[in-house]
Amino acid sequence: MPENYDQNNEKLVTQEVESIPNNSSVVNLITIKNASFLLTGDIEPPAQEAIRNLWKIPPVDIVKVPHHGSKFQDREFPYWTGARLALVSAGKENSYGHPSSQAIDLYQDSGMKVLTTDVVGSIAIKVSDDDSIQVSTQD
Repeated sequence: MPENYDQNNEKLVTQEVESIPNNSSVVNLITIKNASFLLTGDIEPPAQEAIRNLWKIPPVDIVKVPHHGSKFQDREFPYWTGARLALVSAGKENSYGHPSSQAIDLYQDSGMKVLTTDVVGSIAIKVSDDDSIQVSTQD
């Protein structure tokens, strides 16, 4: 483990919602020093709504946009996260059309900066000793 690694992490796991297989994705809330990250897997709107309604978590710094930024997003989820930065993992020119312009707009409209791997390539996040978050991209 990295030096100064904070092992006080809370793991959140979604339950199957409305028999949608993607809603069985693991969702992780990770805290490193004083920075927090919500990693959402491929959850669909029913699971996003369930998380909003059931889990009381503080605002996070960074959210990984659910399901590669598909157009199927819970409209309240980005606001609920309170994040400043949204990350989308999607291959360039993929056959699914991810990320969707609707998802990008939704997260931007909630006040987040949005970075997508299909545009910027790899994204690396570093939390410094002073708890500042540094983001670097491949581009």
